[in-house]
Amino acid sequence: MTPDIQVGTVLLQARLSIMRALSLESKTYAAGWNVLDALDGFGLDHKLRGSGFSSFFLADEVHATVFGRARPANILIALKRIFRKVRGQDMNGLEVTGILSGSFLGLQYVKVSAHSRHIQQGWLLDPARERRVAATLAE
Repeated sequence: MTPDIQVGTVLLQARLSIMRALSLESKTYAAGWNVLDALDGFGLDHKLRGSGFSSFFLADEVHATVFGRARPANILIALKRIFRKVRGQDMNGLEVTGILSGSFLGLQYVKVSAHSRHIQQGWLLDPARERRVAATLAE
C-alpha cells in the first residue's frame, strides 16, 4: 500500500545511512524515495537539532501538475516529475508544501508543490560537488 502523501510530508532518498543513524522510521514510496513516518518538516528538524545533523530547506518551490483527481496515483505521478526536476540539486530530501486540486475548462487537475531539503552533519550546507560525492559513496 502506498503511504498517504499530504502537505508537510517529508520524503528522503532511500539510500541514506542518516536514516539508520538517526533511527528515522520510513516507508518505501517510489523508486529511491521513502516517506518519513510520523514526522513533518518541523518534527524532523526537532529530532535532528540535538544530534549534530542539520536539515536545510531550499526556498525555491518546485511543482508539477497532473490531469485527474487528487488521488494517490496522480500525486505519485506529480512527485515523480518533481523528483526528476530536483535531481540536479544533489539534495537528499523533499518536503511537500502544497496539494491543490481544481478544474480548468471542465478538466480536473492536481498541482503538487514541494521544496528540496538536505540532511547532513554540520550547520553549513556542503557545496554541490561534495553532496554529489557523498551521495555516490552512500550508494
